[in-house]
Amino acid sequence: MILGVIGLGFMGPCFSRDVNCFKATALENSIKSAYRFTSLLKELNDYIVEKYTQKIKSFRKKKIGILGIVHKPNAPYVYESQPLKIAQKLLKEGYEIYIHDLLAEARAVEKN
Repeated sequence: MILGVIGLGFMGPCFSRDVNCFKATALENSIKSAYRFTSLLKELNDYIVEKYTQKIKSFRKKKIGILGIVHKPNAPYVYESQPLKIAQKLLKEGYEIYIHDLLAEARAVEKN
């Protein structure tokens, strides 16, 4: 089975960092609606990983190919990569994962 999905959620450091900053600002300034909104964004982003993980598992195949893990060409990192998060979840459950990404740098690393 090959998974190739575009637009899974936050990909790359910028949007997730901005949401976290906005959330902290909302908390510091007691803006409950903004805090709830940013919490919802994070929850929805996490839900996408779970949704696609469950979808993949529903096919009952143990060898999975994932095409694309970076958010833009020649990216030196895979921070907040939704496809990588899916792969990590599946690896923990005994799946064989094959990742191929022509756009990623050969030494792309996850920076947390």
